[in-house]
Amino acid sequence: ELDALHVALGEIGSIAERRINLMLGGNGGRLPRFLAADPGLESGLMIAQYLAASLVSETKIAAFPAVADSIPTSDNQEDHVSMGGTAAYKLQRVVDNCEQVLAIELLTAAQAITAALSDYASKARDIGGDIGQSLVGAFQSAENAVGQFVKTGKLNFRDLVTSLLADLAQLAARRFILGPIANALSGVFSGAG
Repeated sequence: ELDALHVALGEIGSIAERRINLMLGGNGGRLPRFLAADPGLESGLMIAQYLAASLVSETKIAAFPAVADSIPTSDNQEDHVSMGGTAAYKLQRVVDNCEQVLAIELLTAAQAITAALSDYASKARDIGGDIGQSLVGAFQSAENAVGQFVKTGKLNFRDLVTSLLADLAQLAARRFILGPIANALSGVFSGAG
C-alpha cells in the first residue's frame, strides 16, 4: 500500500536527519561543531541540517494516509474511493524529500571523515617530526668514518665499528628518553586523543 511507503520513507529520512545531527554536534569533541573549519565564525553544515529537518517534517505531514480522506463521488455511486492517485502523487514528493535528506547525510559524513582524517594526519605529522628530529645526526660518527674513507681511500674497520656502536648507543639513549613520550602520544591513533 502506498500510504505504508510514506511512513517507511519518513522513518528513513528521520533516522538520517538524526545521524546528521550527531555528526554536526561534534561527536563528543572528536569533530568540530557543525563541521565548520572555524567554529564560531562559520556555520559549517548547520543550514544543511535545517534543510534536512524541514524535509523530514514535510514528509511526516505527507505521511497522513490518503485513504483516510475518502469522499463519496459520482452522486454517491462510488461510496468509497481508494485515493490511490493522491497517495501516488504524495509518494513522489516523499521519495524526493528522502533522497535529499540522504544526500545531505552523505555530504555531512564526507565532511566528518575529512575533518577526522585531517586531525589525525596533523597529529601524525607532529609525532613523525619529533621522531625524525631524534634521528637527525644519529649516525654522524659512522658517516664521518665513511667520509674519511672516501677522502683517503683507507678504512679503519675498528674505528668504523666503534663509531657505529657509539651512534647506536646515542640513538638508544634518545629512544629511552623519547619512548615514554611516543607511548603517551600513541593514544592519539587509538582515538583517545
